[in-house]
Amino acid sequence: MSSHDVLTKARHLLSGKKKWCSGVIAQFVDATKNVPCDPQYLYATQWCAMGALRKYDWHDETSAMETLRKVCHEKHGYSIMSANDLLGWEVILDCLDAAIVVALQNETPVLGHHSE
Repeated sequence: MSSHDVLTKARHLLSGKKKWCSGVIAQFVDATKNVPCDPQYLYATQWCAMGALRKYDWHDETSAMETLRKVCHEKHGYSIMSANDLLGWEVILDCLDAAIVVALQNETPVLGHHSE
């Protein structure tokens, strides 16, 4: 899956605030309390930005992760986790949107450029 695909899926996953969380990478509701869990856990219902990326691509050092790291740092001076936990859901959506644009630009070949 391309970094653009991973970022787009993560953005779609977090498009509703009820699917987003802070303080943990992912969680599910057990009776009346939220329980932290693996982002790929079948019954997970909420994810932070990092958890949403890991749901679709488990590796830490992917181009999707790196692209979002750069965007969060350039726009806000924070890591992904800090931006998620300190700045909130709307900021994370904005960062994901910007990261999607960057990923798409990085994956689109430049017209007239020929590789040898």
